[in-house]
Amino acid sequence: MYEISIIIPIFNVDNYLRRALNSILNQTMDLDDIEVIMVDDCSTDNSKNIIKEYADKYFNFIAIYHDVNSGGAARPRNTGLKKASGKYIMFLDPDDEYAEDMCETLFNKIEEKNVELVKCNHQMIGTNFSRLDYHYDKNIEELELDCSKDLPCDKVSVCNVIHNHQFLKNNNLYFEELPSGEDILFSITEFLNAKKMIYLNNYHGYKYHTNEETSHSMKSNEKNIESALCSFIKTKEVIESKNRPDILYHLFSKRSVPFFLRLLNYNGDKKKYLKKFYEFEKSLNVELNMEQTWLKILNKLIMKKQFTIASYYMNFLNMLRNSPILTLYRKSL
Repeated sequence: MYEISIIIPIFNVDNYLRRALNSILNQTMDLDDIEVIMVDDCSTDNSKNIIKEYADKYFNFIAIYHDVNSGGAARPRNTGLKKASGKYIMFLDPDDEYAEDMCETLFNKIEEKNVELVKCNHQMIGTNFSRLDYHYDKNIEELELDCSKDLPCDKVSVCNVIHNHQFLKNNNLYFEELPSGEDILFSITEFLNAKKMIYLNNYHGYKYHTNEETSHSMKSNEKNIESALCSFIKTKEVIESKNRPDILYHLFSKRSVPFFLRLLNYNGDKKKYLKKFYEFEKSLNVELNMEQTWLKILNKLIMKKQFTIASYYMNFLNMLRNSPILTLYRKSL
């Protein structure tokens, strides 16, 4: 049995896939301890050939090919979970990469602490910038969170985490097969079922590349917007089932940002989804606190049912698509 199974959902990323796969080959951890499961979701570019190349060359690189495109990362990840044999699970998006010591660092920590999951911070890399993100104060190196009472990290990516495989199996944890928003539901469900979690605040092991053409998080078609709202509703139900209403305000104040950025770029009827968000926020029994000024204004309009004005306001903001607003939040976590 491998120590770690790394699952990579792949669709039309031939320009970036080698970078992701090579970041695994360059790990300081012994490669013989790592299983790599590459799940192709019916790519139409050269991705399939790259997958075959690595599978032919490296015995522990496993190629799986879907017959039908699923439209998101959830089904390929679930396929990988069913195939995985490692003691621990990690995920890697094909347009991102690992720092060379990420597997070793997270593996050593989860073995040392005997917890269900260990999460690290990330480095965000764009065309003209690179920055280190922190969830907590920079002076805090490491935290141990009690999942029964502490607040989860609102950065809900599953890719900067090492997961205990048996824990996932015991709790029947899989991804809801949505075009988008599946990470938040999986992450919160995992957190609420765990006992302890370690957060490595000063270790930036995951490298997010904010390539606009490859980022799935900001796709603005109707299906993705609907599924984002659906994931909000399902996540709320999970939180309420665990009797943790304290999480709702904190989490959705943060997670509304990528939803509204997606809606900002949507060319269809924005009012329809503004009304749906109003109904969702009303169901929380608390008005969310948006940090950004533009979101504060937008949310005030929504909660006053000024949907037409809110829609015009969003159309105006959409003309500023290259402003710092979108640059800063181009990729959802």
